[in-house]
Amino acid sequence: MIEPKMNYKRYRASLNNTPFTSDKYPPLKINYREMVQYARKKGLAPCELSDKEKNMFLIHDEKSSLG
Repeated sequence: MIEPKMNYKRYRASLNNTPFTSDKYPPLKINYREMVQYARKKGLAPCELSDKEKNMFLIHDEKSSLG
């Protein structure tokens, strides 16, 4: 079975029409190293951590905010 070729021009154009673009949000910094170490200590994968646990590793930097 032959699969159709990807139309990259149309794909890129469709990305411009999305309602959410990254320039509308402040940069997000995460300390991944500590998050992975924390998850391993609990015997979990980082994706299995709760949102509350993941938020512990967000880096709040006034210089990186757009506001």
